[in-house]
Amino acid sequence: MSEYKGIKGFQIQTRDDDPDNGIAGDFYYNSSTGVFKTITTGGAPIGAWASGANTNQEAGQRSCASRSTPSAAFVSGGFDMVSPPPPSSLANAETYNGSSWSEGPDQPGTARIGAAWGTTTSFVTAGGSVGTSGAPINPYAFEYNGSSFSNGGQLNNARRNAAGAGTSESSGRVAAGGDNPGPAQDFNESYNGTAFSEETEINTARIRPIGFGTEDAMIIASGGDGTNVESWNGSSWTEVSEVLVALSASAGGGGTSTDGLVFTRNAADSTVMTTQFWNGSSFTEVSELNVNRYGNAGGGPSGTVCISCGGYAPPSGSSIAKSTEEWTAADFGVNTVTTT
Repeated sequence: MSEYKGIKGFQIQTRDDDPDNGIAGDFYYNSSTGVFKTITTGGAPIGAWASGANTNQEAGQRSCASRSTPSAAFVSGGFDMVSPPPPSSLANAETYNGSSWSEGPDQPGTARIGAAWGTTTSFVTAGGSVGTSGAPINPYAFEYNGSSFSNGGQLNNARRNAAGAGTSESSGRVAAGGDNPGPAQDFNESYNGTAFSEETEINTARIRPIGFGTEDAMIIASGGDGTNVESWNGSSWTEVSEVLVALSASAGGGGTSTDGLVFTRNAADSTVMTTQFWNGSSFTEVSELNVNRYGNAGGGPSGTVCISCGGYAPPSGSSIAKSTEEWTAADFGVNTVTTT
């Protein structure tokens, strides 16, 4: 049998971590985990979170859209816990250009924990809490066209804590949710820029799930203490997988139905962050956020490019993580090699 050195001309590399970059086909031994690994084009991406600029508003539970790069993001609404108590919902909106956040026009009304989708020039947030508690609920969509907000269509089932996915003001989806007030919900509604239409319900009702993708190809993950993942194909929902650990309230996520990312605090352990990459069939844990937070806003066009901002700093949740972090990863991954 040929040896690796005889084939490659050098011995297998030993290292105590996974590399930040590499070439497909490279092979090495990770001494920290005690396994052999290889760099491929089909594994979880190799990447890291890097610090970005602070937002102007210190807030959690904001709506976010980012479908190009981390240098283009839009957030609105949220929960203000800096002003004198009691804390209040916000109408504030901000745009990110990669180096700084600039405050833009306010939403037509205050709201937090709304479902959101779109871009910096074609953005929608729908539903969410108007006040400091679960009720009242905002029943409308707020649409942003790059320069101003306007009132959009009305949800058939007004709610907060729902997941959103879509590409523009005229193409989006709101699924699941809860606290209207009441238990977790299984509603599913599409949006065409004018009106919401009720469609096939999700299989498992859930509150505070993460959604990413498009109106016709959406992933909805976790929610509450659950780990279940469902996929929407334009006509029906299918249970396809599970997240590796349940995700904390109002987590961030972005990407497509075959290439996505979720990121927040571990729901079971407030000291542990989790970032998980979705490849279309399963999740893999990758590098954690640098700032421990939950209730963070997030978005991105793929599992290799995302942004996270704002959120609550545990354990008490009384302080706000104002910072921004940008996730970038190579379009290759690391796979474990099974040895016998």
